[in-house]
Amino acid sequence: MTGTNPQYLQELIADQATGDLDRAGRIAFEGLLTQQGSGEAEAAELAVAAAMLCFEDETAAELPNELRDALVADADLFFGQATDERPAAPPRDATEPASVTPFPGPEERERRRGLSPMVAVTGWLVAAVLAAIAFLPEDRTTEPVVTPEPTTEQIVATSREDLLRSRPSLTPLPWSATEDDAAKGASGDVVWSADDQTGFMRIRGLAANDPSQVQYQLWIFDKDRDERYPIDGGVFDVPAGQDEVIIPIRAPLDVLDPQLYAITVERPGGVVVSARERIVLVAKPSSG
Repeated sequence: MTGTNPQYLQELIADQATGDLDRAGRIAFEGLLTQQGSGEAEAAELAVAAAMLCFEDETAAELPNELRDALVADADLFFGQATDERPAAPPRDATEPASVTPFPGPEERERRRGLSPMVAVTGWLVAAVLAAIAFLPEDRTTEPVVTPEPTTEQIVATSREDLLRSRPSLTPLPWSATEDDAAKGASGDVVWSADDQTGFMRIRGLAANDPSQVQYQLWIFDKDRDERYPIDGGVFDVPAGQDEVIIPIRAPLDVLDPQLYAITVERPGGVVVSARERIVLVAKPSSG
């Protein structure tokens, strides 16, 4: 049986025994028995039979042999398994007197014989219901919660935030747009840590590019380097429909004291030395 609620099945068993099971409940109960395997269904039916006997007249005769044998077998199976799991009793000291349980005397046997069938059947009912529940599988209807993997964009954005948090002295430099058509309305900032040799560009509103035709390329002008040969900061793209992009800076050489950042438009794959024909964004530290 798959996805059966054990508590619901117990309620159906109780309603069936007391005669309170309506038509919808009978359909549900019969459906559950049909879905179960033969062993599970038999255990549930035995529980119902035992429950019904509890509500019969107390003057009723003793349990039928066939039902009694079936209930005893189920009870032995259930409690036998539980007994097997109990730890063994410690060995008794030979010097201690053995504990002997006397046989009940005539009066005790007569008293026990006169017990109401209601009391006797209750014990069988407990064993039968426990045996029926033991056959029921765990409820696995609840699906595990799946946490989606973060996207590349989310990872890069988080890395930028971590850098700024770990280096409070860093101040992102704002981009200034040029007159190039691709830069109209563009903005953003760039941040670089000389200690970590790590940095990020954040760009908004820059025109999307076709990577098969052109790509954007970052250039970093370091203080002690020849400005004719700025450090290549890597090529990147702006996908269509993406207003903001955050790009990690990939400098092959150490950048110790950047004086100027510039983004140019180049052929696919970038160039070693830019002609600087199309500069779209620049950022420069304040002179103070």
